[in-house]
Amino acid sequence: MINDTREKMKYTSPIRNKKPYWVPIVVKNRDYLIGYLSGKKLIEMTITDIIKTLNINFNFKDIDLFLDSSRFNDILMDGRREHELNAEERKKYFMKMFDEKMTSLNNYHVENTVNYKDVLSVECSCGYGFYSWSKYKDIPVKRFHCDNCGRVLIDYTDIDDFEIEYDGGENENSKES
Repeated sequence: MINDTREKMKYTSPIRNKKPYWVPIVVKNRDYLIGYLSGKKLIEMTITDIIKTLNINFNFKDIDLFLDSSRFNDILMDGRREHELNAEERKKYFMKMFDEKMTSLNNYHVENTVNYKDVLSVECSCGYGFYSWSKYKDIPVKRFHCDNCGRVLIDYTDIDDFEIEYDGGENENSKES
């Protein structure tokens, strides 16, 4: 067991309208992101044949990468902090997100069945910025912003995830009894 005595840092979300906001992709650097995407692609290729034999319409492009800033803080996509929500608000928020993801995964539409060659795509929460890259070498090396609103869409921390301390308030689900 390694005894790591380094002090952990907190991820600082970018600020908009004097409030920190949710970022779709937060990783150490571009190399980490490419490695993650490459691993995801391998799993995707392995599972695709199984799903096809079951005759299920499933678009892997709609699967969340789970690389967003909520890994490091409790800022939600709509800008609120999870710890500031009561249990009912939290339940409604997560059920709505789940329902939207399931609807997106299950809706058959010809545009969703096109075999896109993009290795990465990201959409801004402003609703006007959609960006995609078809080659790993084209993924930005530096922090990437939405051309329409200026929000950060890809943020590189230059530190490993395990060096980042979670910055969120406690809620009844995380308190020890």
